[in-house]
Amino acid sequence: MAKATLRASLSPLGLARAAISVASLFSRARRPLASCDVWGADELVASAWRFRGAALALLFLPWYKYPMEDIYSAFIGTTRLASGSLEDVLTRVYPQRQAGGLLFFNHKTGAQTDFNLSGSLEEILASVAEPAAKTGPGRPRLGVVSTEVTLLPRHWAWLEAQPGRASGTLRKLVEETMEKEARDPKKRLEVLGKILWALAGNEPGFEEASRALYAGDRESLKRLASHWSGDLPELVATWS
Repeated sequence: MAKATLRASLSPLGLARAAISVASLFSRARRPLASCDVWGADELVASAWRFRGAALALLFLPWYKYPMEDIYSAFIGTTRLASGSLEDVLTRVYPQRQAGGLLFFNHKTGAQTDFNLSGSLEEILASVAEPAAKTGPGRPRLGVVSTEVTLLPRHWAWLEAQPGRASGTLRKLVEETMEKEARDPKKRLEVLGKILWALAGNEPGFEEASRALYAGDRESLKRLASHWSGDLPELVATWS
């Protein structure tokens, strides 16, 4: 219940309600004492319960981290054609799908990804869309793959005691670790390095730039990349 309330509070609607609540409180505070309404204990309790979501939002917002979305970029050579969500990128590059050397990169992993661009745009988008969640009876189809995992007995005992049991808990732990790594500054530079190895290998000073990248020297990397061709200088300068 508390988790559901927190998620609702951190939604755009919840944050809007929080802002309205704070504005209302400040408005009351600025009114002359004689003109203020006298609130009884029951009304105070009811108002506090009504705005519990706003209070939670204000309390937890500074520490809340929104999930990192998958961002893609499409390149031909060193020219970036599009950047954004996968659906947006595929839509924007669709008219140039026959061009040679079209490369797609995932900003979260740095992996170069291939897509089948034959067929209509609707067919292409449908092929990359996530399957709709199952709403009928029975277990949902998650697209999971079965494999062997070797753990100590105490590990299995702990996993089985969790609400999601072993499989659900392992998936959650892996997702949380992946999300944490995706935000780590060092990991982010490593991801950029994967993209640059594919795009900037022939650029002047690439070896020196690579050393700066893996040393975590962002300023030297930006300086060296500023002389590269196409959209590579912007890619490096705006990478986060």
